[in-house]
Amino acid sequence: MAFKKEKEFFKILDDNEGWTTPINNKKTGLVCYHKTSARGMNLIKVKCPSDFDALTTFRAAGNSENRLKYDKNIQMVKPIEQVGANFLIGYQRTFRIFTVASRDMYNNVWWNIDDKGRYYLVLFDMAEDDLPEEEGCVRMLCPIGGFIFEPLPDDPSKCTMTMIAEGDVRGNIPKFAQKKAME
Repeated sequence: MAFKKEKEFFKILDDNEGWTTPINNKKTGLVCYHKTSARGMNLIKVKCPSDFDALTTFRAAGNSENRLKYDKNIQMVKPIEQVGANFLIGYQRTFRIFTVASRDMYNNVWWNIDDKGRYYLVLFDMAEDDLPEEEGCVRMLCPIGGFIFEPLPDDPSKCTMTMIAEGDVRGNIPKFAQKKAME
């Protein structure tokens, strides 16, 4: 399954058709693309530069303690089971926003490095598995997501990070909560 999801991740990464660009910050280099996926879910692709090499950026972004520092929406990230050298099962939960319940997800996480020196992490939810539900949480869907950290050709001490996420947060979320989550 991980290899199948890896192929799906790279297909989305290489896809340049039909995306809108709601964010293009020339000052920071952050670009966000959006479209509706073939499954009818929101699909985003976000690119940004890193002043660090691909391995350092990969390690920083993939560290669960760091995730709590840089992603203000995440309340909890924890590994559940290390399945192999580069495959684990994890859990994450968002904060509740006012009256909107937390969202959570169990996911498979697979990471590797390719022959171009790109580090990547592919994740996909475990929605079809019978997993414990947390009280006060809505189980969100993420059929495919992940990150790739690509060294700059002219300066391998820096890289570009691209994140892909296809998801359905489920339930009715008011506009104010959506806005707060995007801050």
